[in-house]
Formats: sequence, structure tokens, C-alpha cells
Amino acid sequence: MLSPEQTELARTEPKEFLQQYRLLRTQAESLLARLDFWDQQEQNTGEEFSAYKVELVQAVRRLADLEQDIFKAVDQAELKPNYKTFLILRYIEGLTVKGISERLLLNVRWCQRLQARALEAFSKAI
Repeated sequence: MLSPEQTELARTEPKEFLQQYRLLRTQAESLLARLDFWDQQEQNTGEEFSAYKVELVQAVRRLADLEQDIFKAVDQAELKPNYKTFLILRYIEGLTVKGISERLLLNVRWCQRLQARALEAFSKAI
């Protein structure tokens, strides 16, 4: 469930709210790589880094929870199907507007309009 701060961000700055998804995915992947590093260090040195590893796991869980909340917000929002499809392709899957236009066989200019309309509808639906 979205926090009040996240809900407000979704209403006032829907594009920034949705852009968090890809950023969170990148941050989680980075933390998981660090976790692998410390696992390797434990194996190589015999030292315990469990306290640090627990912090990393907790951070990954928090990011994963927010990432999941963002996806649910888009998925459960009462939007036209083409708006929802656009938002998922753009902000969840990370396609460019040009990439979306190619996939959906639409004009790039139309996709730009679709993005603006989808973001506006999303901010009202939250």
C-alpha cells in the first residue's frame, strides 16, 4: 500500500512517481550485487558480515515493496486500457516513446499525446 507521501506524489507528479519504478529496480540490483560481494568475502576470509548483510536485505525488501506498490497502483487504477498499457510499457518495462510507437504501431506524436493523457488520467485515478 502506498504511503501518504507516495500517494500525494502520484497525484501531483505522476511522471516522477512512475519513474521511481526503474530507479528502484536499479537500486535493488545494486544492493543485491553488494550482498553477493559480502557473501564472497565471507567465503574467502572466514569473517562474518551478517549485520551488514541483514541491512542490505532489509533495504532490498523495502525497495521491492515500493516497486510492487507502484506496479499495483498502475494495474489497479481505473484507466482506459490503452492508457494502462502505455504506462506499463513506458514506466514499468522502460520502453521509450519511440519504442512504444513501434510496438503498438502508432505515430510517435500520438504516443506523446497518449503519454500526457495517460499521466493526467492516472493522477486523477489515484
